[in-house]
Amino acid sequence: MTTVGGSSIDAGLELPSRVAVVLVVDLVESVRLMEVDERGVIARWQAFIAHVQESVLPATSGRLVKSLGDGLMAEFPNASTAFQAACAMHRWMARQCDPISDGSALMLRAGLHASKIFDAKLDILGIGVNLAARITTLAEGGETVATVEARDLLSDSLDAEIDDLGDCHLKHIEHTVRVYRLGPARQPLSIPKTDSYATSLCAAVAVIPFADRLSSQPSRGIGDILADGLIGQLSQSPGLHVVSRLSSACFRDREASL
Repeated sequence: MTTVGGSSIDAGLELPSRVAVVLVVDLVESVRLMEVDERGVIARWQAFIAHVQESVLPATSGRLVKSLGDGLMAEFPNASTAFQAACAMHRWMARQCDPISDGSALMLRAGLHASKIFDAKLDILGIGVNLAARITTLAEGGETVATVEARDLLSDSLDAEIDDLGDCHLKHIEHTVRVYRLGPARQPLSIPKTDSYATSLCAAVAVIPFADRLSSQPSRGIGDILADGLIGQLSQSPGLHVVSRLSSACFRDREASL
């Protein structure tokens, strides 16, 4: 038993933990904006939080952890929906939030990280939570950045356009952190024309990590090993295009149709 500030803390106390994707969003130049138009900023932030709670989070299976007046933290079951939520927040600020009295537009910056988190009564805790907040400072207004752990759960060009920012130094973080900038996935304008499809068509297959639905204690590792083995064998087949494991692994645990 440890005593801190007169309170007793049980060093062996275990908090429930799980893996989640943490999204941290904050308002760019919030201090300056508050000095210019305090009431205007507060009114717009309240409208923004109401939109997030009523529309954004229900549509993306997210949960608001806390709002701090110039920022918020939310958690999601997967990286794809977390990024969708970040995009929806950016869109609302750009399209539906009026400028304040001096003409300044409010802009957000966002950070995503996937890790184990610990549940407290009114908060989530852990190194991963702190890291999500730290990488948010690397984003410019209107941008979303992600750690490699979150990036590996996304499919490049399908979930997002992903730009590698390299190894970045963060305050109070001893080691560099690999960070990526995420942008909305671009939709193709049209089907490219060709004189003959016969020579361009190629059978393709993607092997998604298998899920153990029979065991009472499912093991993700076994499903990954089986998928890796199949990808390796299928890749040796001439005339067959096999999607890489990095691209297909991001569909693990998704309840998506074909």
